[in-house]
Amino acid sequence: MTSKLNNKQITAFIPGTIVEVRTKVGDTVKAGDILAILDAMKMNNRLTAPVNGVVKEVNVKPGDRVCKGFVIISIE
Repeated sequence: MTSKLNNKQITAFIPGTIVEVRTKVGDTVKAGDILAILDAMKMNNRLTAPVNGVVKEVNVKPGDRVCKGFVIISIE
């Protein structure tokens, strides 16, 4: 899921807990690549890259709780 204002930011669309982070700063990603897994309401939600690019920021680690709208990963 991505923010409607900035399609290069992956944000939490619902409050939850980060289960897995599959990327790091500097990684090259393609649209559709799974970047992280967010557990919300007992469901694992795959957060995918909306565009091709390079990971600029990773603001979470496994176990972190995030609120709705939190910027999880940024791509440049």
